[in-house]
Amino acid sequence: MWKQRWTKVLVFVASLGPIFWLCWRAWHQNLTPNPIEYITRYTGDWTIRFIVFTLAVTPLRKVLGLPDLIRFRRMIGLYAFFYGTLHFITYIWLDKFFDLPDMLKDVAKRPFITAGFTAFLLMVPLALTSTTGWIRRMGGKRWQLLHRLVYLSGIAGVVHYYWLVKSDIRLPAMYGAMVQERMVNHGQSQTAATATVAQLLGAAGLDLSKGVVGTYDAGIDLSLPQTIGAGATYRPAAGWLLAFEGGWMGWSKAEHDMPFKLTNGNNTNLNLLINGNATNASFTYPFPLRWKDSWIGKAGVEKTVGDGAVRLGWAYGSNPVPDNALFITFPAIVEHSAIVGGTIKVGGMPLDIAFVHAFNKTMTAASTSLVGSEYRNSVTDLQENVLTVGTVVHF
Repeated sequence: MWKQRWTKVLVFVASLGPIFWLCWRAWHQNLTPNPIEYITRYTGDWTIRFIVFTLAVTPLRKVLGLPDLIRFRRMIGLYAFFYGTLHFITYIWLDKFFDLPDMLKDVAKRPFITAGFTAFLLMVPLALTSTTGWIRRMGGKRWQLLHRLVYLSGIAGVVHYYWLVKSDIRLPAMYGAMVQERMVNHGQSQTAATATVAQLLGAAGLDLSKGVVGTYDAGIDLSLPQTIGAGATYRPAAGWLLAFEGGWMGWSKAEHDMPFKLTNGNNTNLNLLINGNATNASFTYPFPLRWKDSWIGKAGVEKTVGDGAVRLGWAYGSNPVPDNALFITFPAIVEHSAIVGGTIKVGGMPLDIAFVHAFNKTMTAASTSLVGSEYRNSVTDLQENVLTVGTVVHF
C-alpha cells in the first residue's frame, strides 16, 4: 500500500493540517488574547515535531517492517523546514516588524533566540540539498554526512524550546530523548549518544540536573515626580469662594524607566535564561515607560449653606503616558474630571462628601511599541468614578 502514489498525496495533505487549523482559528479570531505569541509557539511546536517525525522514519520502517516508509522522509523533512520558516517569519515580521537592531539585541541578550536561530540555519542546507540532483552532485556519502546536521538542528531546537518554556520542561525533555534515541539507532551507542547530547547542552551552559526551578529576590524602583504648583482663592461675595490652582509634574525624569530587579538567584540555568550569564545571579530590566511631563489645572466654587457647604469643581491633567509605551498596566490616563461635593454637620462633626467623575479617555497605542508587539495599535478606554467620605476630629 505504501508504494502507491496516493499515499504521498495523503501524507502531503495531512502535513498541511496544522497550517489549515491555524488559518481556521485566525479566520474565527480565536488566536488567544496574544495572537503573535500563539502563532510563534504554534509554528515552533510543529517545527520540532516534524523534525522528530523525520528522524522517526528510519527506526519505524525497521520496527514495523515497512521499508517503503522511506519515501516520505524527504517530504516530512521539508515540512519541518516549512514550519520552521513560518516560525522565523513570524518572529522577524509580526513580532519585530523587520527591526534589525532590535533583533540583534535579542540574539545577544536572549540565548534561546540564538539557539532557535542556529537550529533554523542548520536546516537551510538540508532543505536546499534535498533533491535527487544534489545527491548525484555531492555523492551519497558526502550527502549523508551533510544531512547528519539534522541531529544538531534537532538538539538546538530542543535547547531553544527548553530555554523558552522555563518551568514545564517535559515536552522539550521528551523531544530531546527522541533525538538522542535516533542517534543511537543511527549507530552510536547509548553512552555515546547520551554523552553527545549532554556535551552539546553543557556547551550551551545548561545543567539539566538543576532543572529550571529557583528563587530570586524581586524589587521595583519607583520615583516620585518633582511637583511645582500655585493656587489662589477669591471671595466675590459673602458665602461664596472661588479657588484656582495650577501645577506641573516632572514625570519625564521620575518615570523614564521602571527598573525591575532580580537578585540572589540560586539556579545557574535560570541565570543563563534571564541574562545570558550562568554565574550572574542579579538582573535589572529597565522597563520602558518614557512618561512625559504633565500640566495640571483646577478650578472650583464653594457656597456656604447654613453650617455646611456645597462645592463644584473641574480638574484637568495632561496625560503623561506616550502612545508607544501604552499597555494594560498603564492605560490611557483620564484628563478631565468633574467634582461635586459638600459638607454637612452630623452630631456636631463635619462630614465631607465628594464624588469625582473622570470622563472617558480613549487612547490608541503606536504601531511601534516599546513594551511588546502585542500592544501595537491596541485601543484602551478608561473612565473613573470615585466617592470619598471623610471627617475631621479635633483633639
